[in-house]
Amino acid sequence: MKQIISAIFLFLSISPASAGNHLNSNPFVDMMRAMLNMFDAMQAMQNFSGHSGYSSYPPMRAPVPDPATGDTPAMADLEGSWASPKRLLLIIKKNYARMYWSKDQYRDFYVEVFPGHLKLTDADTGRSQEFELRLKDRQLALRDPKGRILQFIRMNDHVQSRPTPEPDAEEGPNFWDPNTP
Repeated sequence: MKQIISAIFLFLSISPASAGNHLNSNPFVDMMRAMLNMFDAMQAMQNFSGHSGYSSYPPMRAPVPDPATGDTPAMADLEGSWASPKRLLLIIKKNYARMYWSKDQYRDFYVEVFPGHLKLTDADTGRSQEFELRLKDRQLALRDPKGRILQFIRMNDHVQSRPTPEPDAEEGPNFWDPNTP
């Protein structure tokens, strides 16, 4: 009962978005301020489970354990951004992938990982293609049935086993570095 009364008091004490700042006529800014005030007030009071702060529920785990040691890479090993020397960009997250040819040209795929190969299914057409898969350190190689090979290098590494080597001093400036003129 105490929680219900405190929740009612909380909602009654929050001013509506339109009664915010009369100097600023933007309703979106007023709504944002009202929501932030509400979130601050809700954070100050105990949540409805009776515990203060964050929930005591353990973090979610995958329903199927990762495969034991072997050649089959897990989907988590493939997740991230990959770049090829042919200026392709491949982004994989969970069972989805997006391949960019340019800023405006891309295609979405569904990804399935099998022992030794990878299956990409086009999200628009439903057409699928299998590739032989090799994954080593920060390199990914895909070979189609015709023998053509796509090589990718990981762009971001959320679990980096070793630091990225610095470029040699003899090389020119790094054109990826925004601080380089």
